[in-house]
Amino acid sequence: MSGATGWSPASINNRIEPGESHGFAGRSDAKASASARATADQEWLLTRRSFSEGRVRGPGSTWALAMRRLFHLLMSPSCRLVRLILGEKRVAYDLAPPDDPMAHLPAFADLDGTVVTGLWAVIDHIESEYPEPALVPAETPNRSEVLRLFDWTMGNFHEETTRRIVFEKASSSHTGNVSRRSPNMETVRAGREALRPALARLGTIADTNGFLAGRDLTLADLALAAQLSALDYYGEIPWAEYPQLTDWYTRIKSRPSFRPLLSDRIPGQPPVPHYAELDF
Repeated sequence: MSGATGWSPASINNRIEPGESHGFAGRSDAKASASARATADQEWLLTRRSFSEGRVRGPGSTWALAMRRLFHLLMSPSCRLVRLILGEKRVAYDLAPPDDPMAHLPAFADLDGTVVTGLWAVIDHIESEYPEPALVPAETPNRSEVLRLFDWTMGNFHEETTRRIVFEKASSSHTGNVSRRSPNMETVRAGREALRPALARLGTIADTNGFLAGRDLTLADLALAAQLSALDYYGEIPWAEYPQLTDWYTRIKSRPSFRPLLSDRIPGQPPVPHYAELDF
C-alpha cells in the first residue's frame, strides 16, 4: 500500500506483505517527506487511541488507514492464528505491539478505520471483508466439523497444553499471561503429559483426511498450526515420534502464510534450531 512509512512513535513497526517474512522498518524513510511522517504518526496514535478506548469506526468514517494493523503478542496462539489467516488471504498488514500486554487481543484495525477486538470478532471481520479463500466451508456438515475442531483446539488443547507449557516459559509481555512468577515446572510437566496423546490423535486425523477436516485447508488447520508453532518454538514437540503429524505440519509450515512466523524471535529466548527449518 502506498503512503505508509512503516514508522511509529512508540516502537519499530513490522510490515507483513503477503507471503513474505517480516522485517524491521527503520525509524525514518529518507524519501518520505515530513508531512508524510506526521500523517503516519497521527494515524498510529489514532489507531492506538481507538483500540485502547474500545471505540470502533465504521465504513463511513472519514479516518482511513494507509495500512491495516494487527495488535498482537508474539507467542499468543490467537494472535498467531490471525497472522496465518491474513497470510492465507494475502492481506498485507502491519504488526504492532499493544500498549498493555494484558489488553484483549488480538485487535485488528482495517483500512477504513474499523477496529475489531477479540479472536472471534477479528475472524468474523476478516472472513466477511476478505472472503477468498474461504477458510470455513459453507456446507453445514463440513462447516460444523471445522468449527468443532477449531473450538477444541483453541479451547481444550490450548488450556491443557499450550497454556501450561508456553505461558509458563514465555514472558507475560509475549503471551498476555497475568502471572509474573517464575515458571512452575509441575505445570509444564502436566502440559507435556496432556500433549502426547493429543498429538497421536491429531496425527491420525490428519493422515486420514489429508487436512484436519477434509481435503482442503481450513480454519481448523491454521488454529492447530498456531498452537503447535508456539510449542515448537521451545522444542516441546517430539516430531520423530509422530510421523503422521509431522507430515501434516511440514505441509503447513511450507506455506507462504507461515513464513513470517518462522522469523519470530524473543530477545534472550531464541527458538530451537529446527524451528525455522522446513526439513526437520
